Amino acid sequence: MISSPESLPLLSLAIKGSPASRSIHARWAHTSEGAKEGDVVGLRVGGGFHFQMTEEHWMKGTRLVLLAGGVGINPLMSILAHVVGWVEEREKQQEGGKEKEEEEEEGIEKDKGRFQVSLIYSAAMRAELIFEEQIKEWTKMHASWLSVLFIVTRELGGEGAWDGRRERMDGILVWEAVEGEEGERGREKAVVYICGPSNMRDEMERILIGGEEEGMEGGRRLRKAQVVTEKWW
Repeated sequence: MISSPESLPLLSLAIKGSPASRSIHARWAHTSEGAKEGDVVGLRVGGGFHFQMTEEHWMKGTRLVLLAGGVGINPLMSILAHVVGWVEEREKQQEGGKEKEEEEEEGIEKDKGRFQVSLIYSAAMRAELIFEEQIKEWTKMHASWLSVLFIVTRELGGEGAWDGRRERMDGILVWEAVEGEEGERGREKAVVYICGPSNMRDEMERILIGGEEEGMEGGRRLRKAQVVTEKWW
């Protein structure tokens, strides 16, 4: 699911198609003998991988970090759509009291720091960054609180200039997203959501939480409750 909860009862799904896919659902969705307009499908829901935006997150300056690997962007796209919609609705409601809001947010910035969302989105090549344009549009509209880093692990692909990077998602990038310019205070306010291949997910957990017998570089470590992961297979 990639749409926000606010769009229900309508919802949008992203299903990756591949000739080599072992998923009967993917084959059904991407072949002429499969999905057709008007078909009725069943959905099974569950798990605890969700983020509910609240006024408290906004006022206390939560640092929401989203780490996506490949098609693991799907549920994070839903979370991002939800947060963008929440902020835009809040801005509409605050239009009449703009001066008061600016004064309040100036106090937040001095005392607690602003609410921030950082997305790191990794894929094998640029062509697989399936929501690049939509995410860029949101980033342009909400640059004061939303930042995005696109990275690819193999070839860039595509044409023209690109502001992403060719590298792996590693501890340096992740801790920069978690801490920002706030260091320890940034870590205290961080909530990290991870979705991607199992090796990527395990590596990110190791970087952020560490193993039982493993010390963290520079003493940096998040509590387990601050890191939420999704596994869909």
